[in-house]
Amino acid sequence: MNKISKWAIIPLLAGTLTFPQLTHAEQSSISVYVDGNKVVFDQNPVIHGDITLVPLRGVFEKLGAKVDWEQATQAVKVAKEDKTITLKKGSKDAFINNILQKLDTEPQLLNNRIMVPLRFISETLDAKVDWNGTTRTITITQPTSTQQTSTNSNSNSSIPKNENSTTLTYNDALQKALAYSYALKNAEKEIDKADESRDDYGEFFRYSEPFGTGNSLEDAQIRQIYLGMLSADDKVRKAKRDLETTKEEITYQVKQAYNDVIQKEASKLYNEKALAVEELNFKLAKVQLTQGVISQVQYDQLANKLDGTKKTLEASEKALSQAKIKLNQLMGVSSNNTYALVDIPAFETMENADVDYQITKTLEKHPTIFELEQAKNLTQKSLDLYTYNSGSIGENYETKRITVSTLGNQIAQTKDSIAQGIRTTYLNIKSLEDQYAILQTNLSNAEKSLQVTKVQYEVGQTTELDLRQKELQLADLQSKITDTIVKLDSLHAVYEKPWVAMGASSTAQ
Repeated sequence: MNKISKWAIIPLLAGTLTFPQLTHAEQSSISVYVDGNKVVFDQNPVIHGDITLVPLRGVFEKLGAKVDWEQATQAVKVAKEDKTITLKKGSKDAFINNILQKLDTEPQLLNNRIMVPLRFISETLDAKVDWNGTTRTITITQPTSTQQTSTNSNSNSSIPKNENSTTLTYNDALQKALAYSYALKNAEKEIDKADESRDDYGEFFRYSEPFGTGNSLEDAQIRQIYLGMLSADDKVRKAKRDLETTKEEITYQVKQAYNDVIQKEASKLYNEKALAVEELNFKLAKVQLTQGVISQVQYDQLANKLDGTKKTLEASEKALSQAKIKLNQLMGVSSNNTYALVDIPAFETMENADVDYQITKTLEKHPTIFELEQAKNLTQKSLDLYTYNSGSIGENYETKRITVSTLGNQIAQTKDSIAQGIRTTYLNIKSLEDQYAILQTNLSNAEKSLQVTKVQYEVGQTTELDLRQKELQLADLQSKITDTIVKLDSLHAVYEKPWVAMGASSTAQ
């Protein structure tokens, strides 16, 4: 990651990012208190429309977070403890530990400072944020443990960080896995082994290349050595091809494992919100039971539902832990290592894809076709050089001819199967793209509905339970969108190189 000093981040962003310019904002004095202490920023918070905006750097650093600029991805990275936040230019999309979350508005640029919605603070760093419109005061309060951590961080920067909790890019994970993989090491050794065998044949074969059929024991011996040398050549080519295939399979495995952690994090976040809703619902049920509004049976049903939601959350936490362990195993590091993953797969549409061309290109490179054609060509060569009256026992001419024909049929059948698989993968991709479009529409509607509910809640026109249920609906859609994007990312890899999925279960170590 290309990092610069956090103190220089915002001036640099002003010249680098194309954030909307904030020109019509109410900028009269707004006071800010963080954990009871008044804080003065070089750019005061402002009200833009009906949204209160605060300076990103000033607030986040005051809360103990680190702010960096990543040139390669044109993104602002915020990190605090085990949480990472990513913001990109011109987008309402924010990623919190790789989970998509929509901002109320795009980040704004004001006097060379990046301004973000006030509510974003509470939604990202779990701080309690209050706005007093009468006194024009913002109060930000962190959890007690976080306040202590933030104080320690600001007072003593020499305190060592947890080496087992850091950011991890996909490329870093891949390089670790490639360096660790025993399958890759063995594939490299197989090339050396095949080269040695080929050299032995080269030293032993002292004859001119035979042609046509033979008719004596001597002809049979010469042809046998020559065919052995051709087989050794094939093994060298296969070993080199296997090395590339192994790298491609590991690349796919790491991508799968990396994305699986992202999926499981999204699922866990949803289940956490679901539990919060059920706990609130059950709290209300206790009151309703004492007032006779609901029956004991209804109360028991809600209690069972709460218990089931807790178990679902526990299961999602275990699934996330297992996904992290699998990624660590691929990289050859301790299973206890934890990372904040920063490379979220992006949604990409497959427009104007030439499936027929993709099939042709794939068949030329597919390792299974490569091996079958090697076997067919070598068998055909042994048929062309067949020796009659050699006195040896082995396949006769007719059985070799049948073998060539059988291999030809097998190649044709395999090509048809691969072609059908590519077409099916393409259709699955297009289907998921349609699902993604529907989810995005539903997400937009859910965001609008949530905004209305937030306003209603702030003025006392709806309950906290209604608000949390709306937030849960949004989290559900965000989780489904993450799941869809990850599936698309996997299918794109399989579409380009179908063989990577075939060896995914056996190549890792």
